[in-house]
Amino acid sequence: MGREDVDVMGLGDRGRNILFVCDGNICRSPMAQALMTELVSQKGLAGVSVSSAGLSAMPWTTADRRLSIVIGDAYKSLKGFQSRAINTDIVNQADLILVMENRHVEAIASRFPWAKGKVATVTSYAGEKGEIRDFGESGHSEVLEWLKSCHNTLRVCLNKVAEKVSSQPI
Repeated sequence: MGREDVDVMGLGDRGRNILFVCDGNICRSPMAQALMTELVSQKGLAGVSVSSAGLSAMPWTTADRRLSIVIGDAYKSLKGFQSRAINTDIVNQADLILVMENRHVEAIASRFPWAKGKVATVTSYAGEKGEIRDFGESGHSEVLEWLKSCHNTLRVCLNKVAEKVSSQPI
């Protein structure tokens, strides 16, 4: 279900466009976007762009401010961030779509069937188990505790994603 076989495809001069997707595009996917943007910069990954969207996002909502507590300096890259709902143009621009839960893989495959081959959970793409669940399904009683848990999982996974991306030719 997690699509471990999805690979980064350097599509000519388009480079490598990584899209992170969750539900509302205010917590998990912006966190992934900020952390991956930081890794792209640290590792000097030329030609890699990072963005995020939500399956049910309310456009123009800012990222949750508590992210600044959890991700520190990486939060600076979210200055001016506004959530956006996933659409055909966003999907077409992405070379790799990394989602938080298996149900997101299914939703994207249903709404954008041509994109099925470039969608995976961030955990499975990184060779890890599990999903990064929404707060209500996470078992955590406090949002900040949940965000820290998401951060810990994303840190591990995104380092592996960055390694995979850096090993792919453009």
